[in-house]
Amino acid sequence: MRFMALILLFLVALPVTARAQEPLALPPVFDYEDFVRLPILHEGRIKPLDTFARVMLTGFYGKDSMPDISAAAWLAEMLFNQSQAYQRPVFNIANPDVLNAIGLTYRLHHRYSFVEVSQALAPHIAMIRALRTRDEKDLSVAQSQLLELYAKTMWYFEISRSLSLVLPKLSVDDPGLAEKMGIAPGAELTYFEMMAHRPAFLELAEKAVAKDPVDMTAADEEILRIGHGLQRLTQDQQSRILRIVPPQWAEDGDEWFAPWAVLESGKGSPETATFFGQLTALAQAYLDRDSAEWGRLSKDIHEASLAMADGHIKKTAVALEYGYNQLDLFRYSLMAYIAALVTLMAGGLGLRRFMRRGALVLLSGGALMHLAGLCARMYIMGRPPVATLYESIIFVGLVTVVFALVLEWRQRRGLGILIGAATGSILQFIGMKYAVDGDSMGMLVAVLDTNFWLATHVVTITIAYGCCLVAGLLGHLYLLVSVFHPGQSERLNELGRNMLGVVLVALFFATLGTILGGIWADQSWGRFWGWDPKENGAMLIGLWLAWMLHARLAGILSSQGFAMAAVLTTVVVALAWFGVNLLNVGLHSYGFTKGIATNLGLFCGFEILFVGLCALYLKTRREVAS
Repeated sequence: MRFMALILLFLVALPVTARAQEPLALPPVFDYEDFVRLPILHEGRIKPLDTFARVMLTGFYGKDSMPDISAAAWLAEMLFNQSQAYQRPVFNIANPDVLNAIGLTYRLHHRYSFVEVSQALAPHIAMIRALRTRDEKDLSVAQSQLLELYAKTMWYFEISRSLSLVLPKLSVDDPGLAEKMGIAPGAELTYFEMMAHRPAFLELAEKAVAKDPVDMTAADEEILRIGHGLQRLTQDQQSRILRIVPPQWAEDGDEWFAPWAVLESGKGSPETATFFGQLTALAQAYLDRDSAEWGRLSKDIHEASLAMADGHIKKTAVALEYGYNQLDLFRYSLMAYIAALVTLMAGGLGLRRFMRRGALVLLSGGALMHLAGLCARMYIMGRPPVATLYESIIFVGLVTVVFALVLEWRQRRGLGILIGAATGSILQFIGMKYAVDGDSMGMLVAVLDTNFWLATHVVTITIAYGCCLVAGLLGHLYLLVSVFHPGQSERLNELGRNMLGVVLVALFFATLGTILGGIWADQSWGRFWGWDPKENGAMLIGLWLAWMLHARLAGILSSQGFAMAAVLTTVVVALAWFGVNLLNVGLHSYGFTKGIATNLGLFCGFEILFVGLCALYLKTRREVAS
């Protein structure tokens, strides 16, 4: 089925290739707000069409917007003007090996149109089919990316054909034939509208097909032309990704339908017929670039959709998600953290009070935006925001910033601002990298779909991660002061006390989180402990922190040694948080991660090297002094 759909994909793309070299016009300048606020069921949850557009465009383009074109404008073009959409350079292909394999020329911006990609893939269908039969681990990077590119062309085509049944593409020009079918001659009809005249058309088509070719009239030839157009549009019934028709039938429960699925399954109703008519008018307004009519119709369609979906969606959550997308609070919180760090550094740590206060205001503002973003996600998803790797990153980032603000409130010397701004910036930046992997509010795997344990075990263990990172940064500062300002004993003592306190808090949450995780595992999997990689990672953090504290209290570790151990805590946390995901084994399959081994290795190597160089320098200085 997919292979046949791809062949159709090439056939549809061919008619627009003659115009492929013409400059592309920008999409109409419309107010897309009501259009992209339409609810849609995608990947198991109801979301605004805005989120769907952003996720899809990110998958193709690598970003959720293009120069001068928003995700909303791109999606509208995909649905209503395929001749333009197929020519727009959207596919991001950066690997030269993939380009060479299908015969595309390398470009600096790495962007290619659907027409270019589909025609380049066409001669290599046999190779693609052979690659699909092989095990994923036996594929090279280029081969995996080639299969991914093939899948993306399928998604692109499916999205673009989602509303083809309501687009005006058919006409009956012969007056006599139009009269027999009961329609106006020359009027453009949609596939959906043509189905209302299906009995009359089938009767005329049977007579035309039965005739000898030499006896066919112009009306007979037009019937065959219309039949060919209908047959071609019928192939779009496979387009099921745009599930924007709310439940209308009791036997289907909360099941949403794509427009083509409504027609194919015979699920029509007066409401859906009106809805399809509105979509047809919206398409015409788009093609006519009529902004006033577009605004009026998109508002009517949004209201009709909400009315049909009444009782099946949480309207406030869908509306809030649209606002969440528009505000982009995490990006602005990152900017605030960076600004706080720059402001603090510009004034000198603790030297200019007004600069420190300005940095504190920026850090607090960033924390409020960070918190608002997390609260919005909690309301939208109806659960704590700690169920995925991305969510854990942004949650740990907030934990470190709040912890740092508490530290600053207690001491008022700029140390808390430095820690909060640095850790907040780093973790928000890392989180942005994971946010482009798809819908960051996706549905949970069954083992995680328990709010109580998400709010206890996962939240507790991630708080421990945040405390460990704060302790690690304090260790960095302690060693740097020891190396460059060894005479500042008061500052070193202060850093040492803060380190000890943070490690104690981290050990408490790490131990409590591990115990709660064991209880959850006993309820979910029937055993308290199974030496799963994630379980081992959590235990490793607890053992490391316990060893640090015992060694410090027993005098085995000096203050400098304790600081070095605190720095290495970040390595332990990184391995437990990210490293075990690379193993792809164990029951914690929701945390598996690819493509981070190099970055993780560089981070751990840098931290170990930093500790080693500091230890070597401090030892050499003591030997020289003695």
